Amino acid sequence: MTGELKPTQTPSDPKEAEVAAEKKDNRTHRKLLFGLIGFFVILIGAGAAYAWLAPASVEGSNLVASPANATDERNARIESSIEDQGKNTDPHPGESTQNDAGSASASTNEPTNSSADTAPDITVFNTSGDEVTLSSQKGKPVVLNFWASWCGPCQSEMPDFEEAYKTYGDDVVFMMVNMTGMNGETVESASRFLAQNHYTFPVYFDEDRSAYRAYRVNSIPQTYFIGADGVIEAQAVGALNAANVEKGIQMIL
Repeated sequence: MTGELKPTQTPSDPKEAEVAAEKKDNRTHRKLLFGLIGFFVILIGAGAAYAWLAPASVEGSNLVASPANATDERNARIESSIEDQGKNTDPHPGESTQNDAGSASASTNEPTNSSADTAPDITVFNTSGDEVTLSSQKGKPVVLNFWASWCGPCQSEMPDFEEAYKTYGDDVVFMMVNMTGMNGETVESASRFLAQNHYTFPVYFDEDRSAYRAYRVNSIPQTYFIGADGVIEAQAVGALNAANVEKGIQMIL
């Protein structure tokens, strides 16, 4: 049976025609509204994804956490380089290279002896809000570490630094500098992370990013082992294991 085309029926009553037109307009408006809502949801999602994934190495940009799966390879390189006491550290402390994907790669000058690189002075804030300078610690060896609570590799090495602090805290100054302001990090979020994990090592906050700039921190975690004379004896980009934390400390005692 073939279908028959029927002419569109137009309401004969003007009021009915007005109501029909109003319903049609409402449907059109709803479609536009849903379309706009969908567009903004996609836009916001894309922005959030970019902020989370896009690495950067310039001032004011998000920090890039070193990949956790590179830790074993990095630690093997550190062990090898520690044995080579003849190498010098990079003349530009804290600078790391960029790979094609834009993420910071591990420095080729990981924990090794140096006799020329004086640690740049920094001013950070302790948990009481008081200013503390690195230069004020001169006369004692210093472990200087840059970290953030959102950084997976930072989290993985924290227990080893806690154990090292418990062992060497009377002889070595630990300055665990939080990258406050990076990727949404705040004093509150960092303090909450520390409290949840019961860490007791001294923590400082780089609220104005002056320490970040002084050491050209492109990737975290980064660690510097500084002798009592203020000279950088060893440095590493990326998470350290317990053995390499110990080796770094032994180089400055």
